[in-house]
This record gives sequence, structure tokens and C-alpha cells, in this order.
Amino acid sequence: MTARGPHPGRGKVPQTVTGTGEDETAALRDLDATLRGAKPAPGSYLEDLRARLLLACVDGAAEWTLENAAPPRTRDELGRVLERFRG
Repeated sequence: MTARGPHPGRGKVPQTVTGTGEDETAALRDLDATLRGAKPAPGSYLEDLRARLLLACVDGAAEWTLENAAPPRTRDELGRVLERFRG
């Protein structure tokens, strides 16, 4: 999904700013972060930190699922499910 920034008005050349994401909400959040200058640069410390936090969250969710879900799932089963979401 893609969201575009505001139009500049009559007689001005529009500047295109694009936000991307899985759905409209994610695209709008991405566009908002870009317009505010809050979007981290690729490879920056903040981008790395967000990636590590996401992996920790997924790992914690997988561990919780292994302990609490009925029927219990194996790590291989969870790995196959997570493969579908890797980009």
C-alpha cells in the first residue's frame, strides 16, 4: 500500500513523498514519519535497534506459544509459519 504527501497548491510543482507498508495504516505511518523527519536512515543505529527489538518480540512470542498454546507447536512448525512473513 502507498500513501502520498500533500499537494503544494496552485502554480507550484508538486513534490512526491511516498510512504509504504503492508496496509493503508502502515503506509500512512511511514509517510508521517518521513514528513516529520523521524524515519531512521537504512543501516542507522535506530534502524538496527528496531530490527533487534522486532526479532526479540517474535522470539518471545514463539517461546510463549510453545509453552501456552494448545496444541503445542514445535520450533520447526513455528519456523515454517514465520517463513511466510519474511521479506
